[in-house]
Amino acid sequence: ILAEDAPLELRPRHPDLAPRRPSSKGWWAWAVGLLLVMAAATPFAWRGFVALRERQRRQSAYEVARSELDELLAAGRPNAETMDRFYVRLSLIVRTYLEDRFALRSPELTTQEFLTEMGRSPDLARSHQRLLQTFLEQADLVKFAGHRPSAEVVSESIAASERFLEET
Repeated sequence: ILAEDAPLELRPRHPDLAPRRPSSKGWWAWAVGLLLVMAAATPFAWRGFVALRERQRRQSAYEVARSELDELLAAGRPNAETMDRFYVRLSLIVRTYLEDRFALRSPELTTQEFLTEMGRSPDLARSHQRLLQTFLEQADLVKFAGHRPSAEVVSESIAASERFLEET
C-alpha cells in the first residue's frame, strides 16, 4: 500500500539492488568435485564390470562336466591298456562336478571319506548317493585293484555318470 504522496516512479533505492549475475566460481567447484568423485569411483565400477562379464562367460558345473565327458567318450571305448586312464578320468569328471556343483570336497578325498561326507550332504538324494557309491566303487576296482570290467560294466559306468549329471 502506497502513501498518497508517494511518487509513482519505481527505481531501486540503492544501485547494488540490481539483478545479480550468477557467479562462475560455484560452477568450477562442482565440476572439480564431480571429477574427483568419478575418478574415485572408476576402479570400483571397472572391477564390477569385469566381474559381471566373467559371470556371464562362466560355464556352469554341469556344462563343464558334460563337455569333458563328451570329449572322453568321443575318444572311444577303453581297451585293456587304456582302462585305468579311462576310469581315472571318468571318476575325476564326476568328482570335480560334485565339488563345483555341491561344494563337496571330493578330488582329494578317498572314496570312503568322500562317501561319508556325501552322506551328510542334504543336497544329494539317497538314490543319487547310492548311484555314486556303486559308480565310485567300480572305478576304484579298476584303478587300484587292476580289475578289467566287461564292456557291459563299462557301459553301465558311463550310463551311471551321465544319469547322475543329467539328474542333478
